[in-house]
Amino acid sequence: MVRASISFAVLACACSGAPPPSARAAIPQHVAAAPTAPEGVPEPQVDHAVVIGRLRPKFRDCYQAGLLLRGDQQGSVRLAMAIDSAGRTSTVTPTGGEGLDRCVVDCLVKVASNASFSASRGGTNVLVPLSFGVVH
Repeated sequence: MVRASISFAVLACACSGAPPPSARAAIPQHVAAAPTAPEGVPEPQVDHAVVIGRLRPKFRDCYQAGLLLRGDQQGSVRLAMAIDSAGRTSTVTPTGGEGLDRCVVDCLVKVASNASFSASRGGTNVLVPLSFGVVH
């Protein structure tokens, strides 16, 4: 199983559903898109990190939409993704999610379900832990 980790910290204004322009700079970039595999890292792991990294803005959008409904929500969820041999996401199973509205978790699952990876013999699994919180 491959692990790709993403953590989010979102700055929110008191009455605004959207973060101030400076908030994007405060979001850590834990998953970087690497064009080639670093020495000693198998190619599929790099592909997974790149694909999950590209989903980062969409994951953030799910949380931002949830903040419009309930501005104090925060929490963590883990998405267990099964990837078939053609590179398509066949299933996404969320665990956790306490503190997050159901619509946020459903949105995260939908985003992950649309992910496409490089084909691999026999398919694979990817575990994506996500954390969301409001920093005041």
